[in-house]
Amino acid sequence: MKEKAINGIDTGQILLSNYDSLVGTWTNNNNESILFNSQGIASDGWFATNIDIDADGVLILTVTHGTDYNNFYIIPAGKKLNDSYFPEGYSDSSDASTDRIVSHLSMFDQMNQYSNIVYYHVSR
Repeated sequence: MKEKAINGIDTGQILLSNYDSLVGTWTNNNNESILFNSQGIASDGWFATNIDIDADGVLILTVTHGTDYNNFYIIPAGKKLNDSYFPEGYSDSSDASTDRIVSHLSMFDQMNQYSNIVYYHVSR
């Protein structure tokens, strides 16, 4: 049985709070997952509170969990995170041929393991 292709993210629709192109499971190499439904993030009590886009077309999704918050950088295929997001000497080494999500908090806690913390869309 052939796997169904996962269509790319639609930044325009996400900015309008339509998360259909993010729906499903996103997993990183540390076996951590983020779940999205059509209303936004569906993982363990996290709620999307703000969405923005940077000059390079990367979406910045602010999520909260109680009083905790985090930013997720939603990086469309063909784009990279600008070097200004990284400490000196680091850059986006993720697979730019596909959509990705990176947690702002994980980036700075685990910068030396950047390739392990990048989430990829694995299922709808």
